[in-house]
Amino acid sequence: MLIVWYGAIGTVAVLSLMPGELLANAAPDDVLTHFVCYALLAAIPTWRLTSLFHGVLASIAMILLGFLLELLQTVIPGRGFEWKDVASSAMGVALGLTTGLLLRWLFTRAGQFNSQEFH
Repeated sequence: MLIVWYGAIGTVAVLSLMPGELLANAAPDDVLTHFVCYALLAAIPTWRLTSLFHGVLASIAMILLGFLLELLQTVIPGRGFEWKDVASSAMGVALGLTTGLLLRWLFTRAGQFNSQEFH
């Protein structure tokens, strides 16, 4: 799962920093795309990191990642900083954090959470 999470972070970063003309019509709803991607980026560490504290911290750090990527877009041709993207990313993180906590609780309760799987 750690590899999946790192891969997802890398994919979001690459797509966020591509020039605008390369992304024309790539995502019809930019706000929804931010929301879903950041929900996944936050759910994985909350659910699977051994330490709940570190999982929550890693999830919250995704808000900072979204903000920093938006800032970097100001120097990318055809891209720009948009507060609505920052807000939708943060709302996605909130959903992902909640979902990750719920999944963690359900798997722990069912005795299927192996804290050694994802460090």
